[in-house]
Amino acid sequence: SPYSTNTATGINILGSSEERCKIESGNPLITDALYAQVNSNVKLEHKLIKIKQTKAGYTMYFSNTNGTTVPVDADIIISAIPFTLLRDVTLDIALPDWKINAINNLGYGTNSKLLLGFNNRTWRNYQHSGYVFTNGALQTGWDNSWLQPGKAGGYTIYQGGNKGLALGGG
Repeated sequence: SPYSTNTATGINILGSSEERCKIESGNPLITDALYAQVNSNVKLEHKLIKIKQTKAGYTMYFSNTNGTTVPVDADIIISAIPFTLLRDVTLDIALPDWKINAINNLGYGTNSKLLLGFNNRTWRNYQHSGYVFTNGALQTGWDNSWLQPGKAGGYTIYQGGNKGLALGGG
């Protein structure tokens, strides 16, 4: 599988990708369409403070700007809350030890993106795609104007770790 984490025969850096696919008029069309379907159920300015497991599923408790606690029952929960914030939520639910360890101890990595604009896509003059993967000063880069019309182009440089932190310093 191109998505395998098995590194016995090396690391598949690129894997299988559909980066050539783009949304005409921009990716926010996806989230806007999803929001349009559920907007009557969206509650803004509510902070999750507790999740309790019940016989029927779960009850989530939210504090709102009025200072009151609002319970919400759910059959299932799909959480996209970063672990660094989930640590502040009281979890009265059955979780395996490895998940509790991850919630309590995993943090964020560091990365940065530097977006560059060019009058022309110089890398194309040399029949290059613009993709760069190195362990040098430039870690990763790509042509962010791929398949877009015109001569002008954009290039994204993506850095991680200390190099990503250093890029943030100018």
